[in-house]
Amino acid sequence: MIEPIRWLEDTLWFLGVSDIRHQTFITHHGERFCCNVSFNIPSKWDGPEEILEISIAGTVVLNERIAERNAMRMCLSELGINGYIIHDFSYFWCEALDKGIANVAAVSKLTARDNDADVV
Repeated sequence: MIEPIRWLEDTLWFLGVSDIRHQTFITHHGERFCCNVSFNIPSKWDGPEEILEISIAGTVVLNERIAERNAMRMCLSELGINGYIIHDFSYFWCEALDKGIANVAAVSKLTARDNDADVV
């Protein structure tokens, strides 16, 4: 099973981000989950000397994995809004990760080189 936060960390590592802060916590007397994620990344619009802070406050849901997946998707959306092209969380990459074939950074790099049409 793919861990959404691990996938996000691997993808952000490929972009040069190493300090990702995340917290998945229980709310509503143990019945709901929420995941918050934050990190800093160089700005695509203002030049690499400017740092952009992305901070996501996730939605409250019934399942921990769904909370993490929703936070990951919100992070990918924010990256896209700010000029970063992130490859999709496609079926084939999910299969590769589930089988331990390759890490996300290597798969992303190869796909970016060979097929630039499959982007979010």
